[in-house]
Amino acid sequence: MIKPMCDLKGCPSIASKTIELRPLIDQFIDEVSKDNPEANLLCIKRIVSKLLSEESARLFVDMVEEYKSK
Repeated sequence: MIKPMCDLKGCPSIASKTIELRPLIDQFIDEVSKDNPEANLLCIKRIVSKLLSEESARLFVDMVEEYKSK
């Protein structure tokens, strides 16, 4: 049985429809590395990690605000 991805009533999100972000992130890191060949790869990954954390927090806040408004 396919379980909903969230608990909101009527939400059509299902677990079988996942977004695979890893290839997109890896591709982005590869492209940034090519554009900045002298940059340390670990530094690029740290920056990307920080950006993803910030974006995750922003999405969470948006979700909570929208949930509270309903």
